[in-house]
Amino acid sequence: MKKLTTLTLCFAVLTLMLFTGCQNPSEHTTTTTSTGESSATVTLTIRCDTIENRENYSHIPNDGVILGATEYAIEQGDSAYDLICKAAEEENLIVATDGDPASPYITGISNIFGGDFGELSGWLFYVNGESPSVGCADYTLCDGDSVEWLYTCNMGEDLS
Repeated sequence: MKKLTTLTLCFAVLTLMLFTGCQNPSEHTTTTTSTGESSATVTLTIRCDTIENRENYSHIPNDGVILGATEYAIEQGDSAYDLICKAAEEENLIVATDGDPASPYITGISNIFGGDFGELSGWLFYVNGESPSVGCADYTLCDGDSVEWLYTCNMGEDLS
């Protein structure tokens, strides 16, 4: 019975996301250019500035900024995971995942992995300054969203 209830809940959430097309429907706006293309954009930032003594690691930028605020065009239905994959391709970044391909967990970005700087370290994502209650593949982006991937050394307690 518990499996059926969980399955029903998952179906209800999926249906809601399908019909709204956006985590924050009231904020969703997409304009169309004269060629009929979508002009929805989001901004992505990737930082690891919580890592102390970065200068001891050649693959970690001294300022902790892996990707400064960069604007990307998105299509309706794109997720935060789709965005990081697009950035990885366009910016030649390495993004490592683990888990179910339908719901991947980001384990590493630019050769910086969860657990590298303590057992409580890893990558977290934020949208418009908030930590979503769903995984990156399940968070549908809206026009104007600001997405940040931040490396934490203490389960997010060190992020401000």
